[in-house]
Amino acid sequence: MNSNDSISLGNLMYSKQYDVVITEGLRMLESSPKDAGIHVQLMDAFYKLRDTNPTYLDQSTEHARLAIIYGHDTGYAHKRLAMNLMNTAQYHKALQLCDMVMMPEFSFSTHGCGKVSYFGDIALRAMKKLGKATDSPKDVLFTKKQIDSIISMTKKHKEREAEAREVLKAAGEALDDGRMSEHKRLMNKYHRIQTSL
Repeated sequence: MNSNDSISLGNLMYSKQYDVVITEGLRMLESSPKDAGIHVQLMDAFYKLRDTNPTYLDQSTEHARLAIIYGHDTGYAHKRLAMNLMNTAQYHKALQLCDMVMMPEFSFSTHGCGKVSYFGDIALRAMKKLGKATDSPKDVLFTKKQIDSIISMTKKHKEREAEAREVLKAAGEALDDGRMSEHKRLMNKYHRIQTSL
């Protein structure tokens, strides 16, 4: 779900005001620390400015990780996190991310860009480079509790997506049958579900 705050940050990102995104995004997190959309915008802004500050790539990585923990499931943050980890030779953490994504019970939102095969390729590349890793097998990207929570959120999201499809189908049938008040009620329900995704 995109909050109004993350949408306003997205507009700033679009106009390439990356410094403003960082300042405003960090301020917004003070009142909404679990807003996955804000973390995604900060992930992108810190990444865009990574050459201006040596800590910004790590900041991008951390906001990608937090976005995933707090429910971002399109694959966008997962891909950025994987690339950042690979670029900093944190191959053990990259493997942990890939292992989670490739679990049978994990799934990306159908509204996103996540592809399990991409993470299979990243895992193979990471395994070949483990001897040059800057992290160790003991370094933890996500705790078991966080992984369980992430998977639970992806399942709930899939269920809401399926519910939205069913409601939209029923709304179409109501429209075809001339039941306008039922159509309106179902479309309102559909929009509420879509807003929550």
